[in-house]
Amino acid sequence: MSRFSPCSSCHGKGKFDCQDCLCASCGASGQIMMRCGNCDSGGTVMCEPCSGSGRILIKKGLFSDKYGEHPLCSGSGRIRCRTCNGSGQVMATCSACNGKRRKSTCQRCGATGTYACIACNASGLLVSEWFKSLAKLPTERLRFEYDKRQNQIIGNRQKIGIIQTKIARISAEYEQMYADYEADRRARPYLYDEAGCYPGGLDSMPREMSRLESEASGIESDIGEIESDLDAIEEVLNSRA
Repeated sequence: MSRFSPCSSCHGKGKFDCQDCLCASCGASGQIMMRCGNCDSGGTVMCEPCSGSGRILIKKGLFSDKYGEHPLCSGSGRIRCRTCNGSGQVMATCSACNGKRRKSTCQRCGATGTYACIACNASGLLVSEWFKSLAKLPTERLRFEYDKRQNQIIGNRQKIGIIQTKIARISAEYEQMYADYEADRRARPYLYDEAGCYPGGLDSMPREMSRLESEASGIESDIGEIESDLDAIEEVLNSRA
């Protein structure tokens, strides 16, 4: 149980995303497509090597020169614009919102993009129904619930102690087995060079210790939740003193 539960209005966020200030001009992207200022509407510019003629001198003659199609522009005299890659348009910062994606004069959120949830006072939490129900319980029942949770904590602490003892035992066994393995490997390397693995049991010990540590961590988390229950029950009891 918990004294607080996520606010149902804002789903625990404590705030709402503001839709009023989104810039309509750029679709709240901060950028818009504009006509490329470096080329014509077709996305091409003049081929500079041929000066827009589309021709290239192939052979200079005594009476006349021979020209051919310029290979860069294929005789058109124009080439694709590198600025817009031939599209005729470029992405630019939206002038309506200066690239910020939101209006600077939004009265609801002040252009921050979010506004506070009134239901939970921007905390994202509401007093849980469980905590409210404590006020309806008689004092003796509250004391019973308090003592029960204290016993649960004691039991969980004992479980953690047992797990820590197991971890210490496995760790000692692991260190001894590893030392024996290294000594034997130095004495008889020909047995290990081809095997390429540890003897049976040595590989699994670190995994078992990790599993036990995870189990202990889970129990510790449970203790934290139970302690929160104790604080809530104690608060109600103190209010009746």
